[in-house]
Amino acid sequence: MEFGFSEVFLLDRWLQGEGDGSDLAKVSRAAAEWGAADLMHWLRDHNRTSGHALRFAGLDLPEADGAFRPALEPVAVYLREVEPDALPLVDAVLEISDRFLKGCGPGATAAPAWAGLETAEQNELTVTLARLLLGLCAVQLLYVSRSSQTRFDIVERQVEAACHIDYMFRAGNARKYRGRAY
Repeated sequence: MEFGFSEVFLLDRWLQGEGDGSDLAKVSRAAAEWGAADLMHWLRDHNRTSGHALRFAGLDLPEADGAFRPALEPVAVYLREVEPDALPLVDAVLEISDRFLKGCGPGATAAPAWAGLETAEQNELTVTLARLLLGLCAVQLLYVSRSSQTRFDIVERQVEAACHIDYMFRAGNARKYRGRAY
C-alpha cells in the first residue's frame, strides 16, 4: 500500500493482534487520521478470526517523503544490538534533520527547510547517510551473523529510504537554484 515502509512494521504487528485493539492512533497516527482506520480495524478483526491472516506492507518513503526519523529510529535500535559504535552516524543525521524539520510537515514543506541549511550541513547530511549505508554493506555478513538476513535487509532498506529523501531534497533544490520552478 502507499504507506511509509518504515512506519508499517509497527502497524503490521498491531494488525496481527499485538497490543490493544483501541490503540491504532498510538501505533500509526497516519492510519488513524488519514481515513484508513476502518480498513485497519477490519484487517485486525479479519486476522483474529480467519485462518488466513493478511499482512500489511508499505512501499513509500517515510512520512510523506519528508522525515528521516521514521526510517532511522529502527536503524538505531538495530545498531544498538549489532554494532553500537555505528550509532554516532545515525545520531548525526537525526540531529541535523530534527533541526531543519522542526515544525515541518510532509516533503512539500520539508524540502524548502532543507534548502535553508548551510551548504556544509547539507553536505554533512548526505555524506553521513552515504557512510551509514556503505558501512552496512561493508559488514553485512557480520551484522547478519549477529541478527538475521531479514532484519539486515529491512534496516538496509530503511537507510536507503533516508538516502532517497536526502537526494530528493538535493535534486529538487538544484532545479530551484538553476532558475526553474521548484
